[in-house]
Amino acid sequence: MSLFYNGEASKYLSQFCAKELPLPSTTNILQHFGMKIEITNQDLLHSFMVYLVLPIFLFNLMTVWMVPFLLRVFPNKRQQTLLLSKDKKVFELNQRLIRGFLASSIAIHSAYYTFFSKSDPIPGANYILVSSSFFHLSDTIILYLYRSSDKTMVVHHLIVIILSWVLMIVRKSLSVAIVASTNDILVPISTILSWLYSYNLQNTFFNLFCSVLSVLILVFYRMPSNTYLAYTIIGKSDYSIYPVALLLAGIVFLEIKWARSLIKICMKNFNVLLYSKKVK
Repeated sequence: MSLFYNGEASKYLSQFCAKELPLPSTTNILQHFGMKIEITNQDLLHSFMVYLVLPIFLFNLMTVWMVPFLLRVFPNKRQQTLLLSKDKKVFELNQRLIRGFLASSIAIHSAYYTFFSKSDPIPGANYILVSSSFFHLSDTIILYLYRSSDKTMVVHHLIVIILSWVLMIVRKSLSVAIVASTNDILVPISTILSWLYSYNLQNTFFNLFCSVLSVLILVFYRMPSNTYLAYTIIGKSDYSIYPVALLLAGIVFLEIKWARSLIKICMKNFNVLLYSKKVK
């Protein structure tokens, strides 16, 4: 697969295995539950603590100190900060901030295993999948904790969680996970956009730049890569991995919806900035 061009891991995973991978020779906690997934207990525990326990802990901690911190650091935005606190919007900002950092971590790990790693690719791919599933589970729990109304994000998270475990249990096409997980690079940008909107900075050139960049990543990277991967899976005669293609199709549908919304926002911001420039 042309998306992979360097490293033993990428060469191996790019073959898009048509037969089941050999079972791991080592045992771990998951194998006691009938899931023969090649990942060490140490990596499993690390993934659990960093991507599931830590985000929930940080969210609860940030609900206590974030508002006082913002009031102290941005005294000129005091009224807006108090309004965000009153409307409980600050909970969403906390959630997005945590999600942005963790998603960046997963994206960096995925890019490393895709393009640079020369180690055994299977444990690395499984670590990314386990981490991604824990990360999306913790984010779903946080969405529930502050009673988020964003149902599409919950649906997206559930799809990713199921997709991650299907890939590991079926033990085929792990290259899908490597490419798909690099898509999380969009999350930090959406975090920046959320903070800009919350502080009424949406009609700025920086906001327009971030919005356009988000559209470009969605339209020219995330959607094509997920569509191509789904198409590749459908082209295989192995029906056991067809659910992966269906899940990817669901993600592409959500990405089309988000891209349309972002394009409308970009056009609106551009018109406002253009009008304000003409007035001056």
